[in-house]
Amino acid sequence: LLRDVDGPAVLIADELTASLAAQMDWSRVLGFATDAGGRTHHTAILARSLKVPAVVGLRELSGKVSPGTPVIIDGTTGTVTIDPASADIDAAQRRAHRRRPAPGAFDGHDAPPTTQTADGVAIRLEANLERLDDVPAVVEAGAEGIGLFRSEFLLAGQPVERLTEDQQTEIYRDLLTAVGARRVTVRTFDLDERPLARWAGRDRREQRAGRRGVRLGLAHPAVLRTQLRALLRAAPAGQLRVMFPFVTSVEEMRQAVAILDHEAHDLGRAGAVPVGAMVEVPSAALAADLLAREAAFFTVGTNDLIQYTLAVDRTDERLSDFYEPLHPAVLRLLRLVRRAAARRRIDASVCGEMASDPAMIALLIGLGFREFSMTPSAIPVARRLIRDVRASEARRTASAALRLATAAEIEQHLFDALAAGHRAPRA
Repeated sequence: LLRDVDGPAVLIADELTASLAAQMDWSRVLGFATDAGGRTHHTAILARSLKVPAVVGLRELSGKVSPGTPVIIDGTTGTVTIDPASADIDAAQRRAHRRRPAPGAFDGHDAPPTTQTADGVAIRLEANLERLDDVPAVVEAGAEGIGLFRSEFLLAGQPVERLTEDQQTEIYRDLLTAVGARRVTVRTFDLDERPLARWAGRDRREQRAGRRGVRLGLAHPAVLRTQLRALLRAAPAGQLRVMFPFVTSVEEMRQAVAILDHEAHDLGRAGAVPVGAMVEVPSAALAADLLAREAAFFTVGTNDLIQYTLAVDRTDERLSDFYEPLHPAVLRLLRLVRRAAARRRIDASVCGEMASDPAMIALLIGLGFREFSMTPSAIPVARRLIRDVRASEARRTASAALRLATAAEIEQHLFDALAAGHRAPRA
């Protein structure tokens, strides 16, 4: 993975997309050069935002440089020197050291850095997390919280009934303690019927892949009750929020909240935690105004929302060309969700690949979103990019994008707006 590249190093590739660039550890990767692209290519614009040396559009460079070959990348002159002399390397390293900002490191109990757009709009950046072992990376990245803790990863293939209430309580308490004052949003188990049926020893004919997330939790209330009790018991250790996944209707949300309220009353923890809904399917997005009456917050899971809106299995490579985040229908659903949340004055965040794609962040800000959750390694990149975004300009860009008819037209519009923003002088 690009984020696991050992450094210091430079990257030579045929092409580097902005979404991949967002996942790189720029304290290790000192610069890059690509065969494809031009000065107004979106990856080149990203490099200028990050103040990372880059040269693009070199056509055949990747075929001329073997792994381990020393190179000098000079983004100012647009040149790449292959196998340079030692004196040239020393001089280039001195120039890079003078220009490169020092990477920030944050203690677990330090206040994370604030993020604002160029015109002063506050943006909250949180992290997606699967394992407690990754908490240090979340803290080091300066995340303001855990926007999505995927609790199903705690199972690690074991039968769900083996993870007891006491064990879960200890895990959630450790998580809340480890992140200090940061907010933590735990998603209840997002499983489908097949593994749960296998663990319970049920006949394969009873397995139904259509039941997933909160729907499955309601079908197996003992599993849901155990997890909710553990979360409620751990809640005093920090700022906890509980989120139900794959909500498709108001009825499901009400039933799940009723179970939580019952367990909270039994434990003497009534009203202890905010409860939210994950908006991942078109039915939830289209009924967001109704769901907003039942939820304290929304989290938009863009990966599944795109998949189910466009009838595309995102794991099927044959359909990869149809998986299009910029499809007009997807953008209109995002706008519906954000407007519904705003009318009820509840928070609405975005997680999934769209949240960590630098090319999408300005668009999402323009649609009105102010909270994002992403892989920890993407947070420093997102923070730097957001500081160059003007929310007022982003709103105009998003408004124009919503009037366009195809994903290709929208992509070109965003690209033109991004390029124009980097050409325009800043006051």
